[in-house]
Amino acid sequence: MAEIFTRMSKDDFKECLQFLSKAFKRDDSEAFKALFPRIMRPLDDAMNAHHCIKLDGKIVGMAASYPLVLKYGDLSLKVAGSGNIAVDETCRGKGYMSALLNHTAKEDKKDGFAFSYFHGNEARYRRFGYHKCGVQCSFDINGRFFDPKLDISGITFEDLTKQSDEILKKAYELYKTQYHFEREFEDYKLALPSNGSINYAAFKHGEFIGYIVHAEYIKNVYLSDLDDFAVVMKAYLNYKNTATVCYVVPDTEYELMRTAIKYSESYRMWPPANFRIYDFKKTVEFFLAVKLTNGDFEGSFTIDSDIFGKWSITAKNGVPCVERFDGKADFTLKGLEVYDFLFAGNNAFRQSLTAGANAILPIPIYCPYLN
Repeated sequence: MAEIFTRMSKDDFKECLQFLSKAFKRDDSEAFKALFPRIMRPLDDAMNAHHCIKLDGKIVGMAASYPLVLKYGDLSLKVAGSGNIAVDETCRGKGYMSALLNHTAKEDKKDGFAFSYFHGNEARYRRFGYHKCGVQCSFDINGRFFDPKLDISGITFEDLTKQSDEILKKAYELYKTQYHFEREFEDYKLALPSNGSINYAAFKHGEFIGYIVHAEYIKNVYLSDLDDFAVVMKAYLNYKNTATVCYVVPDTEYELMRTAIKYSESYRMWPPANFRIYDFKKTVEFFLAVKLTNGDFEGSFTIDSDIFGKWSITAKNGVPCVERFDGKADFTLKGLEVYDFLFAGNNAFRQSLTAGANAILPIPIYCPYLN
């Protein structure tokens, strides 16, 4: 049989939908088009993000690397959102998944992505260099923690996707105030309902004041004035007819965390995603720069990683610097433990850290949910 690795084109669109629906056991062959309206389109630009293996012209395996620009304030980084990874059940056990993911990694590097990431189960992908790390906080918002006298009568909710462009443009500006993917306005609108997310526009006495993104839990709360958090969340619990709701926040959004914890019955910290770093310097400098925007600190240390090599990592005068170096390193790291050392919130290396490393770590690697 003739076996080829290739990127999909618009001509593969229909077969791609059918393959994914079969692989993920969806009855509707159009299901993935509805789940991902922005990326599942019969256009070459959209379909080129999907790498596949074809046997005699038929798709038997695929893995996507969706090109994204991660933004935090004025900082930006080109990354790949991985997803829709599958092999036809009749072709499993033949090494196609390994070959496909290794091929995709080579293409990611050629495309200049700093790292690849995905959300979900790490176990099967760890052998390909992915590791779950970083820190995000989930807050169990409970209605009992709000002032019972707080008047919520002026707060109403509507479907954001059905609002006028005037309101959607206000929402778009709020979207850019937190971690986000760089998108033009029309692209932003297209992505809103992706991956089962429901976007609730919040109005106060008829005036748009923000919106909530909710899937299985609240993924984002965007407000023009954070002082409205209590009244909006209390009203939202009432609107959803529930006593509690889970709200997840990256640990760099300090004001949101300080506000959310006031109304939380409990909270926990956990890693947001699985990461595979291709460009160590760009990745570490980006997230260290993010951390520096939230506080001025100084520190320096060196590592020797058998994955990434020897690096000096420094923060001074509000500027991150990650450079190659020769010599004996402060820390020698084996395999994937380099991810835990640099990015884990519950740092197992804490007792052995130097003062310079302790000032910098953990580095807050993060990526929003792909939508």
